[in-house]
Amino acid sequence: MEFKNEHIINVEILENSEEVYLQFSNGLDNKIILSSDEHEDLKRFFDDLFEFILTQKKVVKFEIIESEKTLYFKTANDIVIYLNREVEESIENFVKILEYSNL
Repeated sequence: MEFKNEHIINVEILENSEEVYLQFSNGLDNKIILSSDEHEDLKRFFDDLFEFILTQKKVVKFEIIESEKTLYFKTANDIVIYLNREVEESIENFVKILEYSNL
């Protein structure tokens, strides 16, 4: 079992009067709120990411489409680096799950 190919998920830093957040697109339409201590958005994001990878059978790579001039760029960039590393390190586990589910 192999993953088909790489799927790019764009990450954009957005803000409104209530919050600053990372908006994901290209198949993973979630957001992670940077200006809050709540973690429900993170749980939902990882659940959706896990489901996306397994159903699409594609390796996901996150790319920031934001200017480095944004106040939250460093934080957002650190999150994107972390997410890409986690996905890469988890590929073998995703393959095992898919192989097991096909039995």
